[in-house]
Amino acid sequence: MSIAVLFVMQGLTGQFVIQAVPVFLRWAGQSPALIGLVFLSALPYVLRFLWAPLVDRYGSQRHGRRRVWVLGAQLVVLAILGAMALLDPREQPIGIMILAAGLMTVLGTQLTAAGALAIELFDKAQYPRLAAVQAASAGLAGFLLGAGVLFALSDLGWQASVLGVLSISGLTTLLLWPEPLDQGRLGEGRRPGFLAAFALLRIALLRRLLLVAVLSGFGVALPYGLKPILQVDVGLDIAEIGLVGIVGGNAVGLLAALFMRPFVERFGGYRCLGALALAGAALAGMMFAVVVLDGLSLWNVVLFVLTGNALAFASFTAERSLAMPLCAGAETATRFATFVSLEGAAVLSLAALGTALSGAFGAQTVFALATAGSLAGAFWAFRLGVREGSKAP
Repeated sequence: MSIAVLFVMQGLTGQFVIQAVPVFLRWAGQSPALIGLVFLSALPYVLRFLWAPLVDRYGSQRHGRRRVWVLGAQLVVLAILGAMALLDPREQPIGIMILAAGLMTVLGTQLTAAGALAIELFDKAQYPRLAAVQAASAGLAGFLLGAGVLFALSDLGWQASVLGVLSISGLTTLLLWPEPLDQGRLGEGRRPGFLAAFALLRIALLRRLLLVAVLSGFGVALPYGLKPILQVDVGLDIAEIGLVGIVGGNAVGLLAALFMRPFVERFGGYRCLGALALAGAALAGMMFAVVVLDGLSLWNVVLFVLTGNALAFASFTAERSLAMPLCAGAETATRFATFVSLEGAAVLSLAALGTALSGAFGAQTVFALATAGSLAGAFWAFRLGVREGSKAP
């Protein structure tokens, strides 16, 4: 139960930065180029592997080796949320993004400790259950953000919405604080050095998978930052965006991830990535035609948002099925965290680039590039799928 509360707490705050902050900035009249900086502010979250060895090296047996990091980070999260509530998206957008970067840095550190804590507390036979808890927690966090914060509080403004996130985070902190977690367990075992994460770059199969995963997801990643902009531009208010983009997006995403699993087992991860890349190219191509023909409407924007989320979650299932066997070994946690972090950094950079290109050259340029990139990714993924059959590398 405590692990589920922890993952919900992290998911709520992280999704608030990535999904809600851009919407409020757009409603405040900020430009797409500036909104794109929000995604760059999240880079510390995915680059957490750089300081992950600190979490392994330091801790307290009395208070819990991982517990001190988890709860200590949570206190900092609450303080940053309180500071964000004092700022105005119209007058102080840069200040909000600086605090968002600090928030994502602390969340990344907390997630590093939480991931290690979960692995240490659960037996290997329980890992599938742990994965299900993580997925369900992400969905619940999205529901709380979309329905419990944006839909219920957005009419009251930015400050009320931030205070809503702060209140939920504070409540979950109170629920988590009495839990012993790993209190009294110092833990032993190999602790990788500060350069251990970069050993992943020497593994050719992982390098190739990383490139294929990023390229095959081009159709969703590059225009990702346009989602809040397009939703506002077609007339959705913040409450409606909370229901459609966040609650609806999480719901279809989780269903897509579950739906993709048997296909990965039957056809292999690379072939599934190829099929998803073709779907991403079709989605980006449709949006290119819509923008060029000046036919942007509520329904095609909603279709773009929901389908994009479904493709992203389904790709997650295929990519992880390919990455996990390659990360097995003496430093499994370090390798897997590094793979996920580098992929996340690439996706966030593409999202920031897409919003910048949209502001400079128009949304049609972004969708055209997204279509071409996804087609290239599909070709590469299918080629690897044919070469290696239905087996993960």
